[in-house]
Amino acid sequence: MIEPEQNTGTSVRFEVHLFLCALVLALFLLLAIILFAIPWAKNLQLNLFINFLWLLAIYKLIFFFAHYYNKNFGFSLQDGTIDEEDYRNGDAPLTHAQMYALVTIFCIYIFELFFIEAWLHKLQLVWRPFWADAIINWMWDNADTLSNNNKWGIITIIVGSDNPLKRVFPDGDAFLRSLFSNAALLFSFFRMMTFPVIVACYYKVLGNMIDGLGMDAINPGKINPRELGNHKHVLWCFFLTIPLIFMFIGATLMCTLFPLELNVLSMISVNAWLERFGLYFTCPIFIIFAMKMMYGWRQYAKSHY
Repeated sequence: MIEPEQNTGTSVRFEVHLFLCALVLALFLLLAIILFAIPWAKNLQLNLFINFLWLLAIYKLIFFFAHYYNKNFGFSLQDGTIDEEDYRNGDAPLTHAQMYALVTIFCIYIFELFFIEAWLHKLQLVWRPFWADAIINWMWDNADTLSNNNKWGIITIIVGSDNPLKRVFPDGDAFLRSLFSNAALLFSFFRMMTFPVIVACYYKVLGNMIDGLGMDAINPGKINPRELGNHKHVLWCFFLTIPLIFMFIGATLMCTLFPLELNVLSMISVNAWLERFGLYFTCPIFIIFAMKMMYGWRQYAKSHY
């Protein structure tokens, strides 16, 4: 195991490790894009099966890389090899948990590419097992298009005026009646289930780094209520909290309960997925900022008692 550098008060060492690990995992993601795009068989279901084997092989390589990193560079706070203060200041490599969280994020991304390139053909599912039909039917039963006031749904299907799907589907009901909706609802269900996992993994990997990048300076939990003249800091934190809460709500709804805003548009093609990847990548970061801010207000309120 490599020895940590002396504490310099910066997070360069962690950022370097994170960048290099993310770069290696991005190469695996690129490999997945290339392999899934190759037509391995004329039979679509056989082609799907072959790509599924490639998916498992890529996952195997990814977890081998994670194991190699953890064995040679990673550490656990419980084993005492690296001081916790160095870890919080960013003068340490990724912990075992952070590495596996990072791997989990990329595994979810690669599965989405597998779904888009291998499971779909001309935006139709090439294989619909009974459990996929059950998910699609559940999503359909719980979809609210706002046209039926007697029906309340978990997800909302609205085709906005600026949505590219508006050229094909005049409203949500037309979208649900189309064959395309089967694949779209299944993909949206996967994203609805995996997005909280991605947010949790982001928090594990980036939580300390976000604090070092400025979150500590605007965190109301760091305010000493007994310090004179802190009212300006409190007001500043309050005004920052309002847009962060709106970002939290907007990002969460867009990636989960309003599938036509981002999820469905991302599954149209690999290029569409890549075009919208930046937004999907940054949504969890805004959510983490908002979560830290709201938790900071809780700490600030408790400090008065």
